[in-house]
Amino acid sequence: MRTFILLSTILVLWLIDWHLLRRPNDIKNTQTESYKENNIQKIFIKRNGEMIILEKDICRTWQLTQPFHWPVNPFAIKKFFQALILEKTLPSDVTITLEKNNQTKITLKNTGEEDENFRETTLSQFLKQGIAFWCTRKVCPLKSLEISQIDFMFHMTQQKFSLIKKENRWEFFVPFAVEADSINMQKFLEYIVNLETIPVRNDDLQSESERIKCEITLTLRDDQQRSFNLNLKKKIFDSIAQSNVYLAEIPNNNAHFFVPLNEILEHPWQSLCNQSLFSEIHSVSLDYQQKKLFLSRNESNQWGVFKFSNSSASLQLLEKFDEKSLLLYLSLMRPLDVVEKSTLNLEWMDDKLILEVNKILKFEIKLSKDATYLFPMDKNYAIKIEDNLMKKLIEILEKA
Repeated sequence: MRTFILLSTILVLWLIDWHLLRRPNDIKNTQTESYKENNIQKIFIKRNGEMIILEKDICRTWQLTQPFHWPVNPFAIKKFFQALILEKTLPSDVTITLEKNNQTKITLKNTGEEDENFRETTLSQFLKQGIAFWCTRKVCPLKSLEISQIDFMFHMTQQKFSLIKKENRWEFFVPFAVEADSINMQKFLEYIVNLETIPVRNDDLQSESERIKCEITLTLRDDQQRSFNLNLKKKIFDSIAQSNVYLAEIPNNNAHFFVPLNEILEHPWQSLCNQSLFSEIHSVSLDYQQKKLFLSRNESNQWGVFKFSNSSASLQLLEKFDEKSLLLYLSLMRPLDVVEKSTLNLEWMDDKLILEVNKILKFEIKLSKDATYLFPMDKNYAIKIEDNLMKKLIEILEKA
């Protein structure tokens, strides 16, 4: 009997001891499970009177929803939950609320004295960074190899420039087909897809931006018709970078950020156009001082030069004509500037030259004392070209 009582007492004491040891672990495991990212749908962080809200979207991807909409860096979420599980003390000015998938909430805050050591913890450093810690730095979600079309819209002048990727080659198709420079295209794509910035919500910028009309819109598209739009509002001076930058925004994200100045964003055609406006020439038609000249290439890749005769109303083959020089000067043409027609107030010379290339590109060429412009037919812009090239072309025509 004494042995039985002794064994029973030992068993009861062991059970009590086991229960007391196991209970903190159960509580700890329960808390750990509650803090796991998979169990959380929404995060509220209140610090110094400011509120940050993060929420999972339909695709279970974290998005910042307050103070503005912006994608969240997935590594930031992972680091936050790791630090939250390991560290227990919060500063007195921070309240963290976790909303679980079943809409129950867990509120974490400092109920006692401030822990001075909190300033040295990982979680403290995360919270001090505020919005900068959560936001993704890259603004473009597409990769350079995925992009198949680029559109530039200049709202002030209503000019549009569009490029399309054909196999491994880029070319403009608006305002007309011109091959793009492959090296500059690759540099520009890498610049856009790797563009990093920190978005901000500034009431002064917000109110000012609402009054400013968008100056430039950049649109990128891929083969699956996913698109990325970037609105450039205007140029402003960045006091931190000590340089001029664009005030920019992504539609529906309700945030502003700065984008460094880039020549391509202001002059895409001049910057991305190939060295020649006419890199491949199949036929040329020139109408100068009521005289017409035709150049065409046959199946043997040989050029024939013809002159239209008013007397016989027929084409006469020109045996002595330097067509190679004329083709060379045409191939050297590239845009120095693209301007709206209505902005040109130059006095034009009487010489009139109509140029048609490849039977689809037709221009009226106008010369002034200071510049030479190509005026595409039925377009509202003009292309400035090098003046000496056109003078050489006219010399060749006059000899013909």
